[in-house]
Amino acid sequence: MYTKQFVILAKSYKEGGWCIAGREVQLNESKTTYSINDAWIRPVSDDLSHHGAISNDHCRYEDGKLPAVYDIVEVDFIGVQQEPGQPENELIANTFWRKLESIEPNGINSFEGNVIDVWNQEVGQDYVNEAYELGGLIENSLMLIKPENFEITLSQIFNDFEGQYKRNIRASFSYKGIEYSNISITDPATRKMLKNQYPHEGGEPITTKLRAGDNCFLCMSLGPRYTEYNRHYKLVATVFDFDGYIQGTYS
Repeated sequence: MYTKQFVILAKSYKEGGWCIAGREVQLNESKTTYSINDAWIRPVSDDLSHHGAISNDHCRYEDGKLPAVYDIVEVDFIGVQQEPGQPENELIANTFWRKLESIEPNGINSFEGNVIDVWNQEVGQDYVNEAYELGGLIENSLMLIKPENFEITLSQIFNDFEGQYKRNIRASFSYKGIEYSNISITDPATRKMLKNQYPHEGGEPITTKLRAGDNCFLCMSLGPRYTEYNRHYKLVATVFDFDGYIQGTYS
């Protein structure tokens, strides 16, 4: 067993629980200041049927509270448990998580890193396929970016398999001159914020912008291989505005 410290930059919806991820940090001996490492971490459970989803019981603090975005946590791990297309996955131990500190919302830009593109197999596509993965082109499945022209589209689409309308929330934006669209938003805070703004069933989609405009960062995640199509879908796991309003109010 070993221990790592990281700041939580994503706690998003995932079948069977949560997808939690963040940037590794190194705290000093008194745990009052920290330095940022290049590595990302995605803690996973042994629930292989749900691609290692983290349940509430997996990630509680000793006082019963649950971790949140902006928390700096210390977590015990058993070992690496990579999944195709997700090299950052590490298997958690059966111990309480420990909150050490929190970062300020206006410090989120410190975790951006040097991102070249958002997994460009084909320009703007909302997924990469198995060939992209098998070609060794997925060096990381997590990143933090500052988008331009960020918009959110809300719709209600009829699902033939389930026989009912389902809500759909998608992002579009540009990054370093490349347009991206139709990317699913799995961030609970953003979805909660916009839950009453969907069109009626069968209505035209509604496109909206954040009140902060493009003063935001996106934590992007590449999902596990979706076996029906052998694709890894791009996801907006967290939306950060500069003053922390979205995560502070709705998470």
